[in-house]
Amino acid sequence: MRAVDYRPVLIEEELLGGVFGTAQKINDLIEFVSSQIVGREKIIRQSFYALLTGEHQLLFGRTGMAKSLLARQVFNCFDQATFFEKQLTKDSMPDNLFGAYDILQLKKGKMFHNVEGSIVVADFAFLDEIFDANDMLLRSLLSLLNEKRLVNGEQQVFSPLNSVIGAANYLRNTEILEAVIDRFIYKSHIPDNKDPYIQILIDHAYQKNGGQVVDPDYKIGLDDFLSLKEVISGQSIVIPDYILFLKIIY
Repeated sequence: MRAVDYRPVLIEEELLGGVFGTAQKINDLIEFVSSQIVGREKIIRQSFYALLTGEHQLLFGRTGMAKSLLARQVFNCFDQATFFEKQLTKDSMPDNLFGAYDILQLKKGKMFHNVEGSIVVADFAFLDEIFDANDMLLRSLLSLLNEKRLVNGEQQVFSPLNSVIGAANYLRNTEILEAVIDRFIYKSHIPDNKDPYIQILIDHAYQKNGGQVVDPDYKIGLDDFLSLKEVISGQSIVIPDYILFLKIIY
């Protein structure tokens, strides 16, 4: 009788066990972040959904709604990952995001970015006040957000960038801004909450941590996160025609 090799089955079960374990850790971390950023559980859950699907999230709300703290606390749940953060202004230039121009390439008449330490080589990024940026910078962001690559003339660099969380407290109506907003699949409006009980919980959390990011008991390694993301991306969702119709007319 031919011996049966059970090792492939055991390996597959081990991988699935690891994926399910990571999924449970994600749920635990959602609860942890929600305990630090009070009254934002649904939005925090959307943040993790954005990360797990490799999409981007826009946090929209007035100043003082802890949008920056929320993004930093979410990203602080991951280990062995590279983070990039920048507050944008109307004077922000492409080299502020994509790295300074390479001097040796400039001498040859080429404007190539030295991407080391830039958003291009980051796994996750937070862009604060994203709509303060000028249209030139926003236009240069489009290919990175959509195709995960930097396109700058002859220079094309593929990026490991998984997700960007952007924050804004107002909108301005321009064609390029509409294109940028379209890249943020998850759009999360942060409403005011005047509930006295919620306000007390927020004040307690702020006093305890001083408005700083808190380390969870454990973090998720980037490799484990990417394994779970790969399983999720392998699942297809069929969108009914009536939903597509509503998307078109609205």
